[in-house]
This record gives sequence, structure tokens and C-alpha cells, in this order.
Amino acid sequence: MPLPRDLQGLNIVVLNSISDARYDNSFYNLAPGTETEIKPGSSCVVYAIPYPKRDGEQLACKKMKFSETRRGFLTRVAKTELELLDNIASWYIPFIKAAFYVEGGQSLQQSSPGQDKEDPALYIILEPWAKLSLEDLVNVMLYGEDAKAIAPWDPLGNPDIWPHFIGHCLGFLTTLWIIDPTYLESIINMDFEEAFVRLPRLAVDKFQKVRHKDLKPEHLMLMWNENEGLTPLIIDFGISKIHRAGDPTEHEGSQRYLAPEQIPGNSPSEKSDVFSMACCFTFIEAMLHSGTTGVRQIFEVALSEDRRFRDNIEHINGILNGDPTVQLSPRMEKFRLELRELVESKMLVYNVDDRSNAGEVFEAFIEIHKNYENGT
Repeated sequence: MPLPRDLQGLNIVVLNSISDARYDNSFYNLAPGTETEIKPGSSCVVYAIPYPKRDGEQLACKKMKFSETRRGFLTRVAKTELELLDNIASWYIPFIKAAFYVEGGQSLQQSSPGQDKEDPALYIILEPWAKLSLEDLVNVMLYGEDAKAIAPWDPLGNPDIWPHFIGHCLGFLTTLWIIDPTYLESIINMDFEEAFVRLPRLAVDKFQKVRHKDLKPEHLMLMWNENEGLTPLIIDFGISKIHRAGDPTEHEGSQRYLAPEQIPGNSPSEKSDVFSMACCFTFIEAMLHSGTTGVRQIFEVALSEDRRFRDNIEHINGILNGDPTVQLSPRMEKFRLELRELVESKMLVYNVDDRSNAGEVFEAFIEIHKNYENGT
């Protein structure tokens, strides 16, 4: 089956076999190893592959199987992701290293008589590979396992990692919605490092108004570096959109984290991503408030039995506004309280008109972080 017409012109290399996956003088081994962990998604599977020319390092391989029944949907998802990842001016998203389309007709294991043939598949190679998501961390805590087993940087015992991480998450939201890439009003008088903004990674000569539309813990990857600390990598832009005035808001994304206004027919808003990011932040707040017990409480109130965050805001706030059981340092406790006020009053707000936009939230957080850094 040939490359779909809508994916032509996107720098995708068409192959007869995965053994031919070469790009930019490098061979990409697309087959997962026998011990490779494969992470399933709604439209793909993702796994690590060796990084050509960098011994011991890995890239992410995102594989989409173009079966007859899903071909149209996956073509749209792939086109959106390839276009946006190449154009969003942000350091908080993966880089596309290569993309390959295998036309099908053989299995991943070398084809033999009688074996089922593989459907055509698109392989998007992304840098960097990130193994751990916020959802993985939450799940470990829900099951009472030791978080340090998957996160040696100790997410519970080392609470001072979270201000830095949250700042970068808000920096990401702000970079999604830039009216002029050379001028960001909310941080024009701030130092970029102080403001957690990395802008831009490439020269950008166009306006940038992007709605992610599916922010959730599963899509917030946790990147640990001894020098930079904990930073986010935000993934999965398959249903994201460039904002255009008058567009309807499609009923897409993970229901449990969608903002109240994300229903068919309503006007789109960048503030919807602010709400979804707030849902993610409540799990971090819970860790700072009452550790694994708090994480379980938030999950039970907001997500168990097909519940949704938007229907349980009052209960969530009730838990996080209660007396904490984790003893933090005075400066970290002050940060927790100020973060709580920010999330409750500006982000996790049911009425979109009363919710702050990303720039307003980010600007407010900068003051909170200054207080934290100065110990005031």
C-alpha cells in the first residue's frame, strides 16, 4: 500500500523493508529487541531503538500500523504530529530525527511461508527517548511500590525538584501560544533562564498558536539530568491544532482530563490546556501534601470509576487544602501553599472566562519561584 497522499512532501522515506531504514548516512534499526519495553498508545506503540553513531544512547521509535480500518485516522494524526513537531518553537518537545514508511507485505520477523503479512507502517524516530512519565510515577504510588525503583532521584524524599519541573511545564504552555515569536509580552522584562523559557530552538518566522488538546500525566515525560534537574518532555501532538478563530472544539482527547468547555460546538481556547495541565499538577501537589496517600486520594476522587477531573474540582481542592501530613522545609511549604493558590484560583477553574491564560499563570508562577529561591 503506497504512502498516503496527505503524508507526501513531509520528508518521509518510503521503504520495502525495515532492513533498508537509512537516512542522513545512518542506519536505523527499527525492530524492537526481545527485551524491549513497548508502550502502547491509542494510535501507536512506542519503544526505544539504538541511536546510530552514539553507542549506548537510544531514540524513541513511534510505530503506527496503517490497517485498512485505521488508515484515514492515522494519516490525519501522523500529518499533524509531523508538521507540528517540525514547527513548534519549543525545547520541551521531541525532535524528529527521521520518518520511514514501510509499504507492507512482510512481517517484522523475516517473512516465511504461511506467516501473516505486516500492514503498512509509519515509523517516526524521535529524540530523546524518555522512559518515565508522570503517569508511571502515579501508578507506582497507587500500587504502593517504591517510587525510587523507577525514579532514583526520589520524587517523595526530594521535594525541591518540583518547583523547577513545574516552571518548565508552564514555560512549555507559554511557548505554545506565541503571537509574535520574537516578542513574548509576559516575559519581555525577564531573564529567559529565570523565566524557564527556552525560545526558540530554531529560527521561527511565523506566529505560533497551538492547542495540544490532550495534556495528561501519560504525556508528561520526566527527564532527569544531574546538572539541570527534573524537566518535562511533552509528547503526542497527534490531535493538536493550530488555533484559528471560529474553529469548533472537537470532542477529542482523554475524557478524564479535558476542560469543561471541550465539547462539540464550543469555541476553542488555549485555556483548555491550562486546565489539563492543572489536573497533572494536582498529583504533584498531592505528593507534597501527603505523599502516596494524597496521590491515592486524588485518583480516587477524580478518576476512579470513570470519573473526570472537571466534575470533581471541589473535592480535589478540599483534599489539597486540608492539613498536610508531609513535613516540608519552611521555604518548600510556602512554595506548596502558593502553588496551591495558583492552581485553585487560576488553573483548575470550571468556567473558562474565569480561568487565566498560560501567560498569566506563568507570570504569577515566576513570582512564586522568586520567593522560593530567595526563601521569602
